[in-house]
Amino acid sequence: MHHETDLEWLRAECANAESFEELAAVAVAEMEKFEDAEIVCGPLTTGGLGSMEKNMAAFLAVIDMLKKEGRPIYSQGPYEERIAYLRDRWREHHPSRAQLYCTPILEVLYARIFDAGRIRRAWFIPGWESSLGATWEHDRLKGAGVEIEYLTPERIQSLL
Repeated sequence: MHHETDLEWLRAECANAESFEELAAVAVAEMEKFEDAEIVCGPLTTGGLGSMEKNMAAFLAVIDMLKKEGRPIYSQGPYEERIAYLRDRWREHHPSRAQLYCTPILEVLYARIFDAGRIRRAWFIPGWESSLGATWEHDRLKGAGVEIEYLTPERIQSLL
């Protein structure tokens, strides 16, 4: 049986994180509950279907589909609200970089999640190539020897 996330605990812990470092500590604590995890990667804030709302809907639908197939999916969904809050704070503190990608999302949060060493497979949503974050994830995971699966548009079409 796969690990079931305690969403109430996770959401409370995320809400208390005041930095990407603190949010990464929460994410790693959750990641360590998995023996072998799989993760979904794809466009969210850049690329994909053209808007964060559409990309998020696709992302969550793919996570749900894979969980229903019995996959041990580590979901980033519970973190997204706090990521948005921290991203907005980062932009306020870095006004000259406000229009650029918030790199601590990748370089702090996702780097720590990936470095935990629990991810065995990554599922990439079509359009990932158009996303700065997803291409960073792809290169990092592939370099770490994580098995990469590319979802086809046909496989997820019925979800959208």
